[in-house]
Amino acid sequence: MIKIEGNKFELLTKREIIYILIGDTELGNYTLLNGTTTVLKMPRYTGQEICDLSKQFGFPMPYEVDGKCLSRWKYFDKLIKCCIEENKCSDLLNYIFSKEAFAKIFKMNHLSDIKKLHEATVNKAIESINGTLYIGGNELVKIGSNYMVQSIDGEVLIPKENIKQIDREFISNITSRAIKNIKNGEYDSAITKSRTLMEEVFIYVIKMKEDVNENKGDITKLYKQVRKLYNMDIDPNADERIKKLLSGLNTIVDSIAEMRNKSSDAHGLGDERINISKHHAQLCLNAAITVSEFILSVMINQN
Repeated sequence: MIKIEGNKFELLTKREIIYILIGDTELGNYTLLNGTTTVLKMPRYTGQEICDLSKQFGFPMPYEVDGKCLSRWKYFDKLIKCCIEENKCSDLLNYIFSKEAFAKIFKMNHLSDIKKLHEATVNKAIESINGTLYIGGNELVKIGSNYMVQSIDGEVLIPKENIKQIDREFISNITSRAIKNIKNGEYDSAITKSRTLMEEVFIYVIKMKEDVNENKGDITKLYKQVRKLYNMDIDPNADERIKKLLSGLNTIVDSIAEMRNKSSDAHGLGDERINISKHHAQLCLNAAITVSEFILSVMINQN
C-alpha cells in the first residue's frame, strides 16, 4: 500500500534550504556561449516580492507590522508553512523552479544559454537541498509534475490528490529512482518501486473509467479489475502469439507482487524473505515498465 507523507515538506523550512530557494546561496559556476563564466543562483526574492508571492498563493501577508519588516527568510518560512497547511508545497516549488520565475535574471542572455542556465540552476538547487536533507535520510524529488520530500530508501510516497495525470514522464521519474537504487545495491527498494509503479498506473486507469477502487493494496486484484474494465481478457479467437504475450503480462504482475511481498523493503525480515541479485532487480524493473506502458497505451487507445 502506498503511503502519504506530506508533512515531510516541513524539512524545507530549514534556514539553509530557504537561503537556496530565495537566491542567497551560490550553487556553482556556469560557462556561457560567449566564454564568460556566471555564478548559478536561484532568483533573488525581496521581502516585498515574497509577500506578493504569498498573496498569489492565497495567503495575504503584510510586508510591515507596526512599522517593522522581517528578514527575507522569515517571510519565506511563513509562506512555506502556509503551503504545508493547505497542501500547496508542490505548487509553490513548481513555480519557484519554473522558467517564468527565472525570467528577470535571464533576460540579457542568449536563448540557448537561458534553457541550459535554467536546467543547471534547478538541478544544482535540488542537489544542494538534498545535500542538507541527506543526513536525515530524505530527499526532494519530482515525480510527474509533483514535488515531494520523502525517505531515500523507502517506498515511493505519492500524494494522490495532487496527481492530475500519469503518463510516460511519471513512469520515467519512478524508473530513474529505481535505477539509482540498483546502482547503489538497494535491490529491495528497486523492487518496491517496480510494484508501486504498476499499482499507480492500475489505479489511475481505473479512475479514468470512473470506477470504484475496490482493491487498493492488492496489485493482482487491481490488475484483474483493469482487465475487466478495458476488456483485456484473452480472446480465444486471437492469434496464439498475442495470447501468449497477454498471458505473460499476468505472470509478470503475479511474480512482482510475490517478490515484493517476500523480498522488498516494505516488510520486515522473515523465514520467507529471499535474496535478490542485481540482474533480478533489473529484470523486475524492466518488466514493470513494460506492463505499465502497455496498460497506459490500452487506456489511451480506448479513450
